[in-house]
Amino acid sequence: MLELADAIVAETDAGRTAKRHRQFLRERLGVKYEVVRAVAKQAIRSAVQTKGNPADLINVALEELVRQRCGLPAPRRRRPRI
Repeated sequence: MLELADAIVAETDAGRTAKRHRQFLRERLGVKYEVVRAVAKQAIRSAVQTKGNPADLINVALEELVRQRCGLPAPRRRRPRI
């Protein structure tokens, strides 16, 4: 995808480094992360005319986001309550 040599291995020792790597990949691949909300909103508004199930609307939004190569944020991990 990035056309790098096999010997090149990405190392992330710090959270900031990983964040910069993700941003670089988004820019390199042309991912349009900043328009995710608008794309999803428009897809749902179009689909609501024919679909009533919230799960179907979410799937329509996700399919449109993938089709337009929008970046999706990683799910947040919850810490277990002790």
